[in-house]
Amino acid sequence: MWRATYHTDNLLVLAEQTPQPNPKPSYASVRRFMKARGLFKRARRGPASSPGAPAAEHRFERRESRSYESE
Repeated sequence: MWRATYHTDNLLVLAEQTPQPNPKPSYASVRRFMKARGLFKRARRGPASSPGAPAAEHRFERRESRSYESE
């Protein structure tokens, strides 16, 4: 899986190659975009074959997480 730094570097090169002025994305913007779309790998929480794994995964995905960013 690609990291946000690689995507940021590729977008900066692409923005420099195009003739019209494009806004250059920052690393934080690319990271926020990737996180919002679930493009990061998450660490597994215990064995996937345990009886309670599907319920725990569902509960974790439904949980609210807050950050220090404003919309």
